[in-house]
Amino acid sequence: MEKMTVVLDNGTYLKALTEYSPRPIHDDVENARATALLEQIDALENPTPEQIAVAEVLMTLIEAYELNYTLERASGVELLRELMAANDLKQKDLEVVLKSKGMVSDLLHGRRPISKGVARKLSARFNVSYTLFL
Repeated sequence: MEKMTVVLDNGTYLKALTEYSPRPIHDDVENARATALLEQIDALENPTPEQIAVAEVLMTLIEAYELNYTLERASGVELLRELMAANDLKQKDLEVVLKSKGMVSDLLHGRRPISKGVARKLSARFNVSYTLFL
């Protein structure tokens, strides 16, 4: 299917650009501003082609910023702690899963790495891929 080219009215487009004022995004504050502007346009019942064009510019700027914003991968122990907190579990609750009080303590305190076998047991308990723990 061929994409139709929309003809924009330059005066209306300039007005939309002035109203929404898209600009390069360099930090989270600017990203939040651009996202809020995009949401304003998205909430319009009948946006003009010019407003839609500004929304496309905003999306491009937001996507470009977010591509540069990467999170470090959590360690297996950090993930385990987060899953325990999310499931309101204590150390003793994992002792049943791993069959060892000492092992759970060593894992949580970083004295022992999470092995593939332990990762598989944890993945079964939390219903996530075992590779997340490795």
